[in-house]
Amino acid sequence: MTVQIIPVGALQTNCCLLIDEESRRCAAIDPGGEGERIAAAIQRAGLELGRIFLTHGHFDHVEGIPALIDHWPEAEVYMSKEDFGQPGLGRSQDQRLFPAWSLIESGGPWAEVNWYKEGDTLLLDGLTISVLSTPGHSEGSVTLEQQSTVENGILLQGSMLVKVMYIIGEDESPYRCTQAQIPYQYTLEVPDIAPEDLGKVHAEVEQLQVTMLDGEEMDVKAVLCFSTVVFKNIPVELISQVNVTELDSGKMSSLPGMVIYMVKDGDNLWNIGKKYYVPVNTLRELNSLDSDELKTGQKLLIVKGA
Repeated sequence: MTVQIIPVGALQTNCCLLIDEESRRCAAIDPGGEGERIAAAIQRAGLELGRIFLTHGHFDHVEGIPALIDHWPEAEVYMSKEDFGQPGLGRSQDQRLFPAWSLIESGGPWAEVNWYKEGDTLLLDGLTISVLSTPGHSEGSVTLEQQSTVENGILLQGSMLVKVMYIIGEDESPYRCTQAQIPYQYTLEVPDIAPEDLGKVHAEVEQLQVTMLDGEEMDVKAVLCFSTVVFKNIPVELISQVNVTELDSGKMSSLPGMVIYMVKDGDNLWNIGKKYYVPVNTLRELNSLDSDELKTGQKLLIVKGA
């Protein structure tokens, strides 16, 4: 996976293109304006747009969507329901700040929106992206996390959103606020990790320092900490051999039509069902069992042919 960042719109919001190199398809994150310029960048790179992901629903994150859908009508849009801006749906109902719903109502081309929430997994060909709910900037803000396994480690790629409030020399409006997304790429070392192993990465900001260089620039320094627990997939041969034999009709005909069976120590549903030629599911249904756990002395109803 590679990432291309395109600042767009009046607020220069970072639109990120997540690119799957094998399929040459991409996902656009937060196309906040200048949709035609984003589309041109996608086309110049020889890519096809497959998904549009929104980290939240503010106007500076959605206004480039209609132009992208004009070029790729099949591209799917994903966002949090809380930021859709529809009256009565979630808390974000100001259509000026959250224009997604009003864009659709006015004839926008992306009428079908997919909702995502904490814990959802998004797929784009070879890319797997996890959704983390991070409300604060808006009710429906999310963080999108993508990780992939490389030799002896996990490749982490993402961005850190930094917001800074600072003082200026004006009496009427002495404070201002600015924000920027700082991309990062880091390989978390995990010796002998394999693509099929399962790992959950935890990330946190340990240190953050912002220094005003002059009236136009700031210097931002941050220390990010990543940790993980990886579970190795080890194949275990549970069934080594299967023997198929003809049903013993003589034995089956000699069995009673109905039995009240007293569970003995070491019994389980499989062995009891095998003994009386009754499927395990039937034993569960006949005896209203919520689990396969049996207690010594428990009574089971067994009906032949049930």
